[in-house]
Amino acid sequence: RELASRGSFGHAAYEYAVELACAAGVTRLLLFHHDPARTDAEVEAFLLGARRRVGRSGLTVEIARQGTVLRL
Repeated sequence: RELASRGSFGHAAYEYAVELACAAGVTRLLLFHHDPARTDAEVEAFLLGARRRVGRSGLTVEIARQGTVLRL
């Protein structure tokens, strides 16, 4: 519901990111660049919503958090 007012920021809804990742065969998606005014509970709700959309794709969805280190 926020996308209409924030779409010009270059952001996407998590639903779009999940659908794109599934279509591309991605195995891990890290959601990031959250609105700093969001509460931890709101961010966790996005994570749960994203994980519900994954289905049987094998995609793992995580939330980026300050201090997270990824080893590639």
